[in-house]
Amino acid sequence: MGTPHPYYLLHSNGEVNVSVMAAEGNPVDNKNYRCNPSILLKYLHDDNESKNIIFDVGKTFRESFIRWFPRHDIQTIDSIILTHGHADAIFGLDDIRGFQKNGGSPIKVYLSEQCLKTVEKVFFYLFPTEEYFRELRENNRFVSHLDWTPIAAFQSFYPCNLKVTPIPG
Repeated sequence: MGTPHPYYLLHSNGEVNVSVMAAEGNPVDNKNYRCNPSILLKYLHDDNESKNIIFDVGKTFRESFIRWFPRHDIQTIDSIILTHGHADAIFGLDDIRGFQKNGGSPIKVYLSEQCLKTVEKVFFYLFPTEEYFRELRENNRFVSHLDWTPIAAFQSFYPCNLKVTPIPG
């Protein structure tokens, strides 16, 4: 859910707790103000080009990228790895379009079969046909353009040519 937690912020009864501390000052400078967990792996690819792989894009992803990406000069997302199908990992998928030009290349998304089934139910509109994408572009409408790639436990895969091996939790 992130911090501050609304209930504890509204019902602190004068107690000092993490939610009250998280609500103080500028969130950018407040270590107690947190969004949903996510991690960005930035690495130098073999061709000396920097690549960005993000793990999970939860419901507070938009807020996180508005706050942190400009500060750290992150301008692209090259691959996405989703660790599970809960809101804290997938609800920011629609906001990925902010990194894409209308009509641009799809971003590869790696996820388990179970997570894919959840994403298909929640974000059915992120699975359109090429004809539908063309129609959207012609009408200046845009949804995230994503390339779904199922992965399996203990089976290595290569986002941006970096070896990743998923280990189930």
